[in-house]
Amino acid sequence: MNEVLAIELEEVDQSSVLLVVRPRLKALDDRKHRTSDAHALRDLFGVLKAQRRVLANPLTRIHIGSANPSTPAALTGEALQAIGDAAKNAPNLQTVVALVGVHALCPHQVRTLTLEQIDLPDKRIDLGTARRCLDPFTAAALAAYLNYRHQRWPDTGNQHLLLTRRTAHERGPVSTYWLTSLFDGLPATAAQLREDRILEEARAANGDPLHIAAMFGLAAKPAQRYAKTVWREPG
Repeated sequence: MNEVLAIELEEVDQSSVLLVVRPRLKALDDRKHRTSDAHALRDLFGVLKAQRRVLANPLTRIHIGSANPSTPAALTGEALQAIGDAAKNAPNLQTVVALVGVHALCPHQVRTLTLEQIDLPDKRIDLGTARRCLDPFTAAALAAYLNYRHQRWPDTGNQHLLLTRRTAHERGPVSTYWLTSLFDGLPATAAQLREDRILEEARAANGDPLHIAAMFGLAAKPAQRYAKTVWREPG
């Protein structure tokens, strides 16, 4: 059964997706639900592509609208597993996953993070407004990346943590495009991974907005956004 399903999934292309999705989108009135089916399909094929069960995600270049921006969404266990598996042998991705998926740093914070902000001996990271303790996973990811960074660019003068072949010879941070492209083929973006982490903490704190704000340095409105999501959940 699984082999038959895999064969059929490999035969799915953009035209067949649009044939099914477009009538469904037009038939639904609520904006949040109009796009939920299409987003679910894109996430499904993202996971399958990461697992090498399909060659491409047929929804990659199909505009399906945005999910409701007012409601944070959690990632599935399968999506998180796919991201974790992809990061195992990629020091740069693993570092980004740790900083975003554990400490909920914004992509901009990750891009502009400098070496002097990281204190591995004391296992701390200085975010300007706060100093955070590094958990073992993040500390190990940073140590592995710094070793990789030194081996690849031993003479670089760029003080930013993350480097590329271009920025290793410059002074500025990596580009937004480069950071975004690390998640190509994966079932979630860096922003979605961050959202999942904050929502996880919000649930653990029973939707306490003060805890959420203090934990991640959020302003009152964003903290309330996550708190309200937890308050609305059943049980």
